[in-house]
Amino acid sequence: MKQKFSMSRRTAGWLMALLVAFVVVHYAYQKTPSALTRAVTGQPAIQVALRGEITNLNANTVALTLEDPHGDLTTLSRTVQLTDHTQYVMPGEPPLTGASGLKYLQKGYRVFVKGQGTADNQVIAQVIHVSFPPINGMVSALSPSLLTVKVPNQPQLANIALTSHTAIYVPEGDWSKLQVGAPVRVWVIPTTNGNTSGLTALSVMVLSPAKTSATSLKP
Repeated sequence: MKQKFSMSRRTAGWLMALLVAFVVVHYAYQKTPSALTRAVTGQPAIQVALRGEITNLNANTVALTLEDPHGDLTTLSRTVQLTDHTQYVMPGEPPLTGASGLKYLQKGYRVFVKGQGTADNQVIAQVIHVSFPPINGMVSALSPSLLTVKVPNQPQLANIALTSHTAIYVPEGDWSKLQVGAPVRVWVIPTTNGNTSGLTALSVMVLSPAKTSATSLKP
């Protein structure tokens, strides 16, 4: 004996409403996925981290030439959006937020940007950590705690402290290439000890001969 299927009007109404909502959302997503993402979730919580050198700067954006994992500049570039909530961090200086922090940025500085990605592939900077242009030159002297570099066109040698946190990169993992006379690129931060100031190495990269000729050791 066949049993007749029955459904209340309320249940039928809910099913119809869900079907209509699904059709509307599907159609809207096919037409405007970015707008729908913002409407439903606001700015998507995609965290982005970039390292690079400042090539252009204004009140609203900073353009970067991006670094590869070894600290070399690539052919890739990216423009990052700045806001009134962007925080700027400079070694030895108090953090600043908004337009006042722009004084920490200069063309040629290296920066580490932490920010938020958007549905339309933009990057909004939340924090910008400021570094300094790398020092390029030849190793003049070397010890476990100090690296001395002869910088082209500079009359004085650069004495740079090495610490247990200094990252050192050598070609093909050959540590014998880190020696007096080797061409190097060193990323530094300023440090103060009492009344004296100096430089501490964040990263040291020993350059290969091919890279040396390509860059000509220009800062």
